[in-house]
Amino acid sequence: MKKYLLDTNILMSTENYEKMFKDFEGCELIIHPAVIEELDNIKIREGAPGYQARRAIKALRKYADKFTFIAGGLDINKVDNLLLEISCNNDFTILTNDANVQLKGEHLLDLHVEQYNQQKRTISSGYTSIQEGEEFPKTHCGMYLIEYTAEDYNIHKSYGDGLYIEVIPQNIGNFMTGVVSPRDEFQVCAIDSLVNDDFTIITGAAGSGKTLLSLTYALREIQSGNRGKLIIFANPVKTRGAEELGYYPGDRTEKLMSNSVGAILKSKLGGVEPIYQLMSENRLEILPLSDIRGFEVGPDDIMYITEAQNLNVDLIKLAIQRCAEGSKIILEGDPTTQVDHWSFEGDGNGLVRAIEVFEGYEGFSHINLPIIYRSKIADRAERM
Repeated sequence: MKKYLLDTNILMSTENYEKMFKDFEGCELIIHPAVIEELDNIKIREGAPGYQARRAIKALRKYADKFTFIAGGLDINKVDNLLLEISCNNDFTILTNDANVQLKGEHLLDLHVEQYNQQKRTISSGYTSIQEGEEFPKTHCGMYLIEYTAEDYNIHKSYGDGLYIEVIPQNIGNFMTGVVSPRDEFQVCAIDSLVNDDFTIITGAAGSGKTLLSLTYALREIQSGNRGKLIIFANPVKTRGAEELGYYPGDRTEKLMSNSVGAILKSKLGGVEPIYQLMSENRLEILPLSDIRGFEVGPDDIMYITEAQNLNVDLIKLAIQRCAEGSKIILEGDPTTQVDHWSFEGDGNGLVRAIEVFEGYEGFSHINLPIIYRSKIADRAERM
């Protein structure tokens, strides 16, 4: 086996590491501690060098199993390395958010390294699972229990204090989207919450079905006369990293239809004509969140927000407070990978905060949809 000792500039100039591994397949790629130290010094520089060094550090951590790391040789005059040495000598766990310290600790010194980031929020899935025959756990109100059997599954919904009611899978449908059947046990939970709860939050990656289920249910309700109007609150935030096209002509509705909420509705309903038809019948209203203060969602109406990950806590709070007793609230989005502005991350994410506040509240459920159905390519793209 041919062995290569990699220079710092090789790591910094490499953009596609997968290609590197293919080009050097069967060879050993060796990383000396001095290279990691040099990357550490360069990463704080402005411009391309700093970016390339940070990219290289990230790649070394991501593909650590593809490299051979030589231990030792760290300069203990640097604070980071001194802490690493103390941790090594005293069997300490080092707590850090520095990617380079993690890299050196884990792969040069075989230390246990942990991160602590208050800005990183985790949310529950909205369900728990057991195997057939296991005892039902005590969970909070609104939590779903998926009981897996030898051939299938049974679903139960908690109403608190160990009280469960069996959930019967059901289809939903309307004249525009047609009939939608749940494709897995998680979508069964989502449909049950849409039908039976006052307040439903559905999260999941792009293509998991959260928008289709939400809109299909909402349109069924207004077409059947069970509900009076579907009111959509929109926050027209541009996709992260995308350039704005500039001024959009038209009135407020036309501007909203030119944004993400319009694209979502047109894709699900088959064009713009059904949307304007519902509006002309006073069964659909779309409002920007900037204009909703003082607005009231009636007791027979549905308030729906798609892409709700792009709302801060104040906006979510304002939207929910517009809803009268008896109205239906639906929020859906992906707070994990589709947040489009830094102000909606961490403690600033209103969708995550709403889940935290309402979890266990009677008439509320949150369901995360973990499976992407749009296409195999879309599922693969989630790894990017």
